[in-house]
Amino acid sequence: MATSQDGRSQHDNRDKAMKALVARVYDYFQSQQTEAIDSERKSKVGTGDRAEKIRTYNYPQNRVTDHRIGLTIQQLDRIIEGKLDDIITALINEDQRLKLEGQMKTVRELIREAESKLDDEHKDVNVAKVLFYHLAKKEPHELYLMMNEEVEPELEKAFLAGMEEYYQGKPIQYIKGCESFFGRDFKVNEDVLIPRYETEELVENILYRIDDYFNDYKEIHLCDVGTGSGAIAITLALEEPRLKVIATDISKEALVVAQDNAKTLGANVEFRNGDMLQPLLDTHEKVDIFVSNPPYIPNNQDIEAMVKDNEPHVALFGGNDGLYFYRKIFKEVKPLLNDKALLAFEMGFDQRELMETAIKEFFGDY
Repeated sequence: MATSQDGRSQHDNRDKAMKALVARVYDYFQSQQTEAIDSERKSKVGTGDRAEKIRTYNYPQNRVTDHRIGLTIQQLDRIIEGKLDDIITALINEDQRLKLEGQMKTVRELIREAESKLDDEHKDVNVAKVLFYHLAKKEPHELYLMMNEEVEPELEKAFLAGMEEYYQGKPIQYIKGCESFFGRDFKVNEDVLIPRYETEELVENILYRIDDYFNDYKEIHLCDVGTGSGAIAITLALEEPRLKVIATDISKEALVVAQDNAKTLGANVEFRNGDMLQPLLDTHEKVDIFVSNPPYIPNNQDIEAMVKDNEPHVALFGGNDGLYFYRKIFKEVKPLLNDKALLAFEMGFDQRELMETAIKEFFGDY
């Protein structure tokens, strides 16, 4: 509201009041506009705090710091000369890191993608989890606790490379480079047969028979013919301290793997190279337990392509009916056996009648 009583008439007073009102309104809007401009200007100017600066230059210490990426370089003179390679490289690396952060998949996403492809190709979907927890150096149960964690680029790269090998037909055990047997990890590669679960049953049954037949023995002599990765011989040596174990194989490459496994697992096993029983016959050995898991798949039997195309055939196929190596053992084994002795083998589920016939042929009515 504006009033004026200076004029001689009401008309003059009203005129002066209107002029005063207009002036006040003008001053008000001018003040508001000035405040707005000042506020905008202040918003565009930093406070001078170091955190708001792009770079600071310390001439006495010849140092420049780029606050965007936390980089400090003790070469301010080079920067002034225009030599910006170090800063540019650091900025590029930071940019790539930020891009990767936005692209990194979680464990769940990565595994689900692999499982989907495995399912589409009618392959074992469990392989994805097995490979991931192996590469991540985690136990299976730990994998489920990290499903929402992001996967580091190097781990993702290794996982995808391993899965590609599996898609191409390589067994997961060879990709990992190991397989679990009787609770222990055994190194495996293309020079040895991959240890199977059913072979654990053979080992378990041998241990039971030791308790039954050799309970009063202080020392038990055992040989494992065709040892491959050494899984049987090494496991028995570790599970039963009374055993003195000799293991043989015709493949020098396989024995390298077996010896490595024995050293890694701390097993005392003597390894010999040679064909079947020959390394034992040459030294006139006598054993209480003779163990072998020789090749027993008939030559004409169809087997899974992943097995046939990757694992050594010398460890798979056993002649026309699968019992070629068993008959060879039965023919030559008697000089190796003590008076009280145990023979232990693995055989195909459908070979019992053939095996009984072969045993009667060489041992009579055992």
